[in-house]
Amino acid sequence: MPSLTFDIAFTETPNVSGSCVAPSPPNNPCNDIFVLKTGLLNAVLPYPDASQLYFINIFPIAGGALGVLDNAICAAAGVITTTGCLGFTTIEGQSNPLSFGFTISTERLEIPEPGTLALAGLALLGAGLARRRAAVRRD
Repeated sequence: MPSLTFDIAFTETPNVSGSCVAPSPPNNPCNDIFVLKTGLLNAVLPYPDASQLYFINIFPIAGGALGVLDNAICAAAGVITTTGCLGFTTIEGQSNPLSFGFTISTERLEIPEPGTLALAGLALLGAGLARRRAAVRRD
């Protein structure tokens, strides 16, 4: 059975306070960096019948760790961009859960560009703040 290969950049940071591009909580030197170089994990599923392409799509389902990283963090992982990159950082010496799900379909799972993701995140944040403000006014 053929294997599937995904392009992920990983950087083990130097763990020297003051040199971190991916900030850590107090008492943790630097976060390590993972970048999904091609966006979400999509691949053509090897299948004997070449008349129909199938895709395996692997995506995060919980944990909230995967998101758009800023350009400096992307560059530290070797990914040069002006619009951010899709990835996550891990806190040194701690559990950093990130659960993934997968689908097999005839369609490649597409994601918006990082800028679009950031805009959608801001819209959700704004909706949450508006709802909170409305709830405070009722009290």
